[in-house]
Amino acid sequence: MRLFSDERDRDLVTGLVHEVLPAFVGIATGLMAVLLRGSASGPRLLPDLKLNQVFGYNLLVISALVGLRLPFVVFRRSARRSRSSR
Repeated sequence: MRLFSDERDRDLVTGLVHEVLPAFVGIATGLMAVLLRGSASGPRLLPDLKLNQVFGYNLLVISALVGLRLPFVVFRRSARRSRSSR
């Protein structure tokens, strides 16, 4: 007997990976954004703005978008699961 011989087992693991991986990506980009945003080094673009801060703000937006996308993935998966059990 193989570990993932049933298609439902493979679907479960695939679904969990599709939920966990974006969460880790969102956490990682959020941490990088905070570190870059708080960085005191880097070349200046404007008198009050550094390049690392711009990268930090951009990563913060990416982290927010990934974080906002995650509930849609989870709820879509749970709705699909409830429809298939009927």
